[in-house]
Amino acid sequence: MITFSPYKCHTEPLFLKTKILNIFQINQYMNGIFVYKFMNFLLPSIFSNLFVVNTAIHSLNTRNKNAIRLPACKLTGSKHTVSYVGGKIWNELPDDVKSSLNINTFKHVLKTHLLAISSDMSAHY
Repeated sequence: MITFSPYKCHTEPLFLKTKILNIFQINQYMNGIFVYKFMNFLLPSIFSNLFVVNTAIHSLNTRNKNAIRLPACKLTGSKHTVSYVGGKIWNELPDDVKSSLNINTFKHVLKTHLLAISSDMSAHY
């Protein structure tokens, strides 16, 4: 409707054209925001033990010192939890996205990053 495209038109180019996130990107976006809030102490204290950052395990100055340690998953369903998916998404984000100064900037940079990845992926096919 928005783009006046044919009824059975493929949706991926339409999402890119309109700069709208698809359902999978929305999931990554929301998980990313949740972890950003965790890393910047913007969540209620009940969530304080949800993720384990490498700096809590050791004090070595490694390149992954601020990465989130993913929990061991014995069951497939465990890989769909916020503590696993959120940590995985956070660890895969570039440092310039993670180092945003405030939540609004982070949201904008994250959305731009997710759209850029989608654009790059569609260019390869």
